[in-house]
Amino acid sequence: MIRITLWGMLMVISLGLNAQVVTVFGNAKSYSGDTLSIYTFDNYITKNKKSIAKSLVDNQGNFKFKINIEKTCETFIDLDVFEGILFIEPSKNYNVILPIKTKKDDEDKVNPYFKQIQFYVKQIPPQADTLNYAIAKFEKAYNTQLIDILQKIQYKRIFNLKEKIKLINDSSVNYNNKYFQQYKKYKLAALENYLPGRNTNKLLKKHFFNKPVLYNNSAYNETLNTFAKNYVISLKTDSGSSFINSSVNWIKLNQSLSKQQGLKKTELREYILLNNLYILFYKQKKLQSTILKAFSSCKVETEIIEHKKIAQSIENSIGKMIIGTKLPIFNLKDKDGRKISLKNFNGKFVYLNFCNPKSYSCQKDLEVLKILHIKNIDKLEIVTIWQDSSIQNMKKSITENNYNWTIIYASPDVIKDYKVVSFPTYYLINPDGKLVQNPAPEPSGDFEPAYFHFYKTWNREQLRKNKSNNSLIPN
Repeated sequence: MIRITLWGMLMVISLGLNAQVVTVFGNAKSYSGDTLSIYTFDNYITKNKKSIAKSLVDNQGNFKFKINIEKTCETFIDLDVFEGILFIEPSKNYNVILPIKTKKDDEDKVNPYFKQIQFYVKQIPPQADTLNYAIAKFEKAYNTQLIDILQKIQYKRIFNLKEKIKLINDSSVNYNNKYFQQYKKYKLAALENYLPGRNTNKLLKKHFFNKPVLYNNSAYNETLNTFAKNYVISLKTDSGSSFINSSVNWIKLNQSLSKQQGLKKTELREYILLNNLYILFYKQKKLQSTILKAFSSCKVETEIIEHKKIAQSIENSIGKMIIGTKLPIFNLKDKDGRKISLKNFNGKFVYLNFCNPKSYSCQKDLEVLKILHIKNIDKLEIVTIWQDSSIQNMKKSITENNYNWTIIYASPDVIKDYKVVSFPTYYLINPDGKLVQNPAPEPSGDFEPAYFHFYKTWNREQLRKNKSNNSLIPN
């Protein structure tokens, strides 16, 4: 505990000494009265959004963000339908132009796959010798040539990579900025992945081994992920077995990797290991609990502060939906405005499902859930979290279709916290409030036999506990 507290104190002191103020300001009358937000990624492995500043747009349309940063970083201005990309450097001021306000329509609001339209934020006055102009100009030239490369690959035509790189450089600006030069270097390196007969391990060694890790450079991280996302996962031991198996252990994996040629340096080795374990977590559900322990171990064992932060971020991101853990707390309203929480169902199994009534699959499942509710299965509570354009629409559907079980209105936070990416999504929670199935079967599938399996297992466990407790009571 002392170790963690000391690290936290050092982090606070470090931030206080090195952070410099950046000002982002402008005028956008269409946003008058709104509160705008700027966020960045807390790291490029999880890409969890971290809000770094907010600004109220006044009646005249003026806004101003004050941001403390230590290093150049990529940020995003959230504008509902749009998302502005702005690279900011310490101690600089940015007078920016925002597009006219455009709000999502009702369909987009409930669409879990909706993606904001990204654009590079322009500065006033337009300046060629700025980081944002250089990156935007480079990206335009890069994407033009990348599209041509992909078309040539599709039609099995040969392309000259050196020629493509020259065309990109000729159409870009030669901006003498360290972040930009690194950005350009790693974006161009990524093009080598399209060469015939390429070997990603060789490309990884060529461009990343024995070089510093650029945690804040988006192009570096994008290319590293392209080359290294399966590096540790694909390694084999001397006996030919998988390098990562059911005995996943941070210390052992780190020590074993240090023997790999080119991964002597702790910084890159641990960074790749963090990245690969994070990917593996979603591929191998059987290893999830073990991988989570590896991240906890990393926080204690690593001496690199950035890796401690990343491991904590990963834990925060994935630890919520692991089998055997308690789920995120929510308080959501039902059709009558009453607040409902998971705590309301303590002592019961909860068949928690996320529904969007515009989904045909959801419409079918709602009718099956109605039948399941009528069965009144022992110790089972059905709870539907309903995503719709308004709570009034939810109330209307419930009334018209006679849905009599617990249905509550979704919030963006609960959709995010419960990792819902499609509708319908199902979870089963036991009477202790712990997740036992993720995902749970659909009601029209094998849900009932699955439920009775968990119910009987839990019931036997309670009988065993009661018998054990009774044996301790003196006669």
